[in-house]
Amino acid sequence: MPNYEWTLLLDPLLEEERAGQQLAAAASLIQENGGMVQSQEVLGKRPLPSSVQKRREAHLCRIEATLAPENCETVGKKLNEMPAIIRTMLTVKRHRSPLPQRRQLHVSVLKTPAEAKEKIDVQEIDKKIDELLQKPQV
Repeated sequence: MPNYEWTLLLDPLLEEERAGQQLAAAASLIQENGGMVQSQEVLGKRPLPSSVQKRREAHLCRIEATLAPENCETVGKKLNEMPAIIRTMLTVKRHRSPLPQRRQLHVSVLKTPAEAKEKIDVQEIDKKIDELLQKPQV
């Protein structure tokens, strides 16, 4: 069975405790229709970006559950019939594979050039250049 997430907007006139009871009723509705609820939470009262049923704020709630796809429509209709719920949204939760682990750079690569190499005297470099220039070319 696929994993789903129901996002519910509840009437802002409800008290926090009553919003929790409405969320529990929605979760039990999912269970009655053969679903398994993994988590449910009331995220608090939030302002809405646009009015929904002439309300500018609502209690935001979330339910994560697994449910047979054929039962989703039935549960959605029953949730929309509940008077305290002003809007519902159902999303399918897809399992994401973890990002590949980044390779660690070797410590020698992380060192700055001054730390990685020994200091060489400028006079020694000049001597070596002179030696190379004095050799006859073949």
